[in-house]
Amino acid sequence: MEPGVFPPEGATVTHSLRILHTSDWHLGHTLRGQSRAYEHRRFLAWLLERLEEERVDALLVAGDVFHTSNPSAEALRMFYDFLGDVRRKLPALDVVVIGGNHDSASRLDAPESLFASQGVRVIGGLAHRDDPARALVPLHREGELAGWVAAVPFLRRTDLDGAVEREAGHAAAVRAAYDRVVSLADARRSAQQPIVAMGHLTMMDAQLSADSERDTTRGGQESLPCDLFGDAIAYAALGHLHLAQAVAPHVRYSGSPIPMSMSEESYEHQVLVADFEGANLEDVRALRIPRTVPMIRLHTKAPLSLDQTLASLRALDVMERPLAERPFLEVAVRLDRPEPNLRAKVLEALGDKQARLIKITSHRSESLGQCLGDRVVERELSDLEPLDVFQMLHEQKHGAPPAEPLLQTFRELQSELHAS
Repeated sequence: MEPGVFPPEGATVTHSLRILHTSDWHLGHTLRGQSRAYEHRRFLAWLLERLEEERVDALLVAGDVFHTSNPSAEALRMFYDFLGDVRRKLPALDVVVIGGNHDSASRLDAPESLFASQGVRVIGGLAHRDDPARALVPLHREGELAGWVAAVPFLRRTDLDGAVEREAGHAAAVRAAYDRVVSLADARRSAQQPIVAMGHLTMMDAQLSADSERDTTRGGQESLPCDLFGDAIAYAALGHLHLAQAVAPHVRYSGSPIPMSMSEESYEHQVLVADFEGANLEDVRALRIPRTVPMIRLHTKAPLSLDQTLASLRALDVMERPLAERPFLEVAVRLDRPEPNLRAKVLEALGDKQARLIKITSHRSESLGQCLGDRVVERELSDLEPLDVFQMLHEQKHGAPPAEPLLQTFRELQSELHAS
């Protein structure tokens, strides 16, 4: 069953194991300096209710728990408080968390003994490549062994077998890392126990977000083929991409629980519930996550003149609400000439309306004959990724974009920086 499609009312879905798959929480994320803590707290409260309501056997969190490798005390507390609430309300629930590219593997792994005492398995990284059993996690239903998880976190190049990568390429090295864990699971399971793979990676043909995922293929990790998850895998619970999607019927991205950028305003955010009957995937359902803070994108698809835009702002109708619940606002405007006081004019038109202005994009009117993607748009430094800046400086200094080997070296340095 496709994500978002529910069984007919009154229908009964039998299952021997039920998991809830989520990812890319990015706790600690800010949007142009605006905290997302309120949205994350509301999501975690909603998630706890769904775990109870759906009578889930296992919760799988497929990476990027935090937005940075050095999360704030507030973000850490949200994570720990949620795990504590889960254990108090659902003492039998299996919880499996893997690290993502935004997470610090060592920071996630540090409280491993404490997590283990609470029945929570967190695999931040594969520091011990020769011990694949560390990434193998049993799942239970009503106290009985019911399945296995190959909980493989985000794989940096230092986690891979260098000899395999040099001889057969990156995809083969990633496949070898999974095969070591899956072969262990295959040897230990019974014929009625499914193997679920977890991963934080980019699959070929997967759809990226317009801007919040510009760096997903820039961290030294290439896109991987779907046959990475072979016949032994009943379901692959993936993270890394914010748009919920099915790469194959059994290979799914749950997507992020809240929009990570204004370009994700139209996403239908969700978690996935997967049911297994014996070793086979029986059903996958999407549970829509309610949007707790609105996003308003004013004329971003067809920018209007400055006067028209200011008139739209004056007519904007937003209800009164506390600061943390006020909508985020992005404004696009078409300019006939440079406008040094643009932000002041926008703020004046907005007045005391309770919206948080986070971005103004200006388009030059001479670009009107072109498609929107070809228009000259003024870019702010906060819109740029480190790789963007590197490419621009290289072209400015040398008159040409950097060669691919140099770009790859830059990506690997970025990846090592994230890991540290």
